[in-house]
Amino acid sequence: MIEIQSRPVLPDKLQLHISPDFLSIDDEIELYYDGHLFPFFEKDIQELYGSKITYFNGVKKVSRPYFQLPNDFNSLTSRYIWNTRICLRKPYTITIDFNFIRNILNIIENDPINGYDVKYHTSIRLHDNNFIDKKIWSKWDDILIFDIGLNLKNNVLDYANNTFRYLIEDHELTYSIVSLKHAEFNIDYYVGSKNSLSMILEFQKFIYSDRGRQWRSEIESISMVQHSKQSDFDKAITNQDGHDGHTFKFYIAKGLSLKIYQKSDDHIRAEFVFDGSFIKQRFHTYSFDVVYPKLYEFSRELFKAINFEGILYLLSKDISENRNNIEKKIVDFLERYDSELLSVMNHIVHDQSISDPKTITRIIGDAKLRRLFDSQLIDTGHRVYSYNPFKREKRFKRLKPPAKRQPKPKQCVCCHSFYHSDLVRCPYCEEKNPDHEIPKDPNFIEFMKKVDDYKQGGYSGF
Repeated sequence: MIEIQSRPVLPDKLQLHISPDFLSIDDEIELYYDGHLFPFFEKDIQELYGSKITYFNGVKKVSRPYFQLPNDFNSLTSRYIWNTRICLRKPYTITIDFNFIRNILNIIENDPINGYDVKYHTSIRLHDNNFIDKKIWSKWDDILIFDIGLNLKNNVLDYANNTFRYLIEDHELTYSIVSLKHAEFNIDYYVGSKNSLSMILEFQKFIYSDRGRQWRSEIESISMVQHSKQSDFDKAITNQDGHDGHTFKFYIAKGLSLKIYQKSDDHIRAEFVFDGSFIKQRFHTYSFDVVYPKLYEFSRELFKAINFEGILYLLSKDISENRNNIEKKIVDFLERYDSELLSVMNHIVHDQSISDPKTITRIIGDAKLRRLFDSQLIDTGHRVYSYNPFKREKRFKRLKPPAKRQPKPKQCVCCHSFYHSDLVRCPYCEEKNPDHEIPKDPNFIEFMKKVDDYKQGGYSGF
């Protein structure tokens, strides 16, 4: 049976709209800020800031221009706050995507005592690294997670004030209203080492089966808190292989969908995605203080009701059965093809040393196979072989003769000419450098004669 572990429910992507009190901005203040923001419609200014203008419909379906900033404009928050947009019209709302899990990672990575296993986290990563569980973070801290949620509103208000100051340094707006327009809550399920691919493929078979359709129907009946008609939302399953690996998504109520996908080599993620239409119809407000805690609690209850961990256990049985069938086929093949190799496999699987003469002969006769085993003599005087895939072989390298190196020439400090390094002085500036004593070495005298001949054109080379 495959080991399955789940962590507590966590928020992931939260789309937040932060604005000042609309009524506090009178016509005179509006004209003042519009005058300062008008230049940002120019292409040259947008290129200077590395930004662009995008348009979105407001509450009254009025298209408003937003100045979209690059993610790295604020290095302190660039890891977990993305897609920052500033409305260039009253009330100058700032929209951000706040990633809750990345915020946790940003905190625990900078504190070595938090038990963050960066090597394991990196080794199982597929695409994004915004996943976490108690294997990655051994000192799981519910208090830290609670504090992030408790301080989230105040932190994004400070962020909004500083962000608007990025455009207008001396602004006097006070950002005080935070709205939640989109939210994702998820659980990462550990499904065993390197098992997520086989698990998500089994889920693909399950979700289109009769039992899978029944499970979806049960979820829809649980989530029908809006009393929506079935025709009000698309019930088709979206199946795609993209940024998050194999992904399955389907709506279970109007504005509420469930995503199941492969998050890492070891994890499957189940995620509830709450759109603005669900939030508005369910809570009749976008206020962060009202919506966030209720959505958190609603997600916890909904995860309990759908029992996705039970579905994974059901799928793990199918995987185990498939593996048993595969193993039986492999054993049958090896028994027919090479019975001694099958004996080698059995000893490896059961961590047993090999002493059977026939099996040892099979190992010795295969150079590639022999390199994977250690041999040693036991008390009875017989030799046994033990599987050791990490065995280091001795390699002998032939010594190469030393490379022939040509002596580097010297350069004269007077005429800057190059001459042989075994000479005491430069032969080209004898008159300019008379302090040198000319050696009486016959080789040097002969060399000087050649230099003189060369100067007179009677010698073509040394």
